[in-house]
Amino acid sequence: MRKKHFLFASVLALLCGSSTLHAQDFKLTSSGYFKNQGVDVMAFDDIYPEGHQGGVCIIMNGHRVATNGDIRLEATPGQWQPVPKQLDRKLGDNSITATLCYPDSSRHLTGFNPMIYPDLHLIYTVNVESKGKNIEVTIDLDRPIPQEFIGKVGFNLEFFPGSLFGKPWIMDGQSDIFPQQPNSPLMTTQPNYLHTGNYHDGKKSLADMDKLIGKGYSPIVADDIISEPYAKGTKFTSRPDDPYNKVTIESLSGDLQLFDGRMNHNNGWFVLRSNIKPGVTKGAVKWIITPNVVADWMYQPVIQTSQTGYHPTQDKEAVIEMDIRDNRKETAQIIRIDADGEKVVKNVTPANWGKFLRYNYLKVDRDSTRLNTIPPYPLSSASTMTYMPAAYGNPYWNTSFPYRCATCASTKNTAYGTTAATWTMPRWHRHTIISTATTRKRACPSSNRVKWFPE
Repeated sequence: MRKKHFLFASVLALLCGSSTLHAQDFKLTSSGYFKNQGVDVMAFDDIYPEGHQGGVCIIMNGHRVATNGDIRLEATPGQWQPVPKQLDRKLGDNSITATLCYPDSSRHLTGFNPMIYPDLHLIYTVNVESKGKNIEVTIDLDRPIPQEFIGKVGFNLEFFPGSLFGKPWIMDGQSDIFPQQPNSPLMTTQPNYLHTGNYHDGKKSLADMDKLIGKGYSPIVADDIISEPYAKGTKFTSRPDDPYNKVTIESLSGDLQLFDGRMNHNNGWFVLRSNIKPGVTKGAVKWIITPNVVADWMYQPVIQTSQTGYHPTQDKEAVIEMDIRDNRKETAQIIRIDADGEKVVKNVTPANWGKFLRYNYLKVDRDSTRLNTIPPYPLSSASTMTYMPAAYGNPYWNTSFPYRCATCASTKNTAYGTTAATWTMPRWHRHTIISTATTRKRACPSSNRVKWFPE
């Protein structure tokens, strides 16, 4: 029986001889985000607030610590609550300025995820600027907040709960831990749907308000009963015990409040919030964010290979993902591992691929030969990757995709990687073919046969 060989890769001397790093100020990168060593601060780079993604975002040493820093109409919004519409985003010398507005009338009571927008018209700017080792966030409004929405409009920043259970926080002179289960007392507020706006353009049907709200608690509403804040103050520190995740936020425009969004939503996060005061427009919110910077932290290289193996005639390449500041390119080793142990087959110098977003990438090609079983890789003590060299015989290469005829509902499976299969079908109709993986249509080449073209 032929031996089956496994391959692994590890990123080798890439970490050896690390250079001395020194703390510095936050700088706006050419990719449009702020960076200081291992800490990245993004501002309105992407827009998916109902999925806890967007607004002001803090990534510390490879971990997303906080995100969704933006104006919201509830203390603890969920995926059904109104979100702003982004109008513009501009980069300055060392600043990012985004312009947003309420409402987004295209999402009012329509679509897969209907939202109830209140009768509030507001245009605002969020200016995020580097101030040395701090990030300053300033919000200006085009008009004061109407009286009926005082206490409802504020700036939120969400903290991922899964990384914080049992970990400490400090608010002014008060300290506690982030609880694994929400345990704050509850309070009631006037729900925004009592002031629902009229934004129907007549082009789309509207959801039924009565059915959305229903009777009793409704996550569509989510702002009539909320948790009381765990603490109030003007200066908040999350994870004071951990230099890799410690971040301090100070409000210069009013109190901070720490809420537990899990009271309303099982996918809620911890929320730090400042309500906007009556009558203000300029500097309605002003925060100073100070993430702790660990000067010598460097992202550990990660090796990426095909998870489904390689075709015998395919180039066997590994991609090495590195810290964008890490420009070293040391020797990698190709290692064969079998039942008798390890054997270094070849030393390889990785080729530079380039930078993309927050990372620097190298590529390692095993060699130019074409073998059915491949001798492999190391690249270091930093990380390893084991993979199967052969393609056919790996079950992923024989994945079966289901297809259905939209007219007669007949079904068929066809294997990926094979030639186009044919299937005899009834003569009395032409067939619209739908794949459950990707929708595509084919007219029958003849009255009774269909070709199946897997992607």
